[in-house]
Amino acid sequence: MLSDLKPQEEIVIDFAGVDVLTPSWADEFITQIKEQYADNKLVFANDGNPTVKETLAII
Repeated sequence: MLSDLKPQEEIVIDFAGVDVLTPSWADEFITQIKEQYADNKLVFANDGNPTVKETLAII
């Protein structure tokens, strides 16, 4: 699915239903996407959960 992306297309990561997001997991997952798809805009949806907010602020 990500292999079909064109440069400048958005990548949306939806955190709906996520109760806890740990920095170690987010770092491994999100950092890889940021690096591999540097030409694409990364958008976070449903990121209002306090652990999600704090973790995203750290990474």
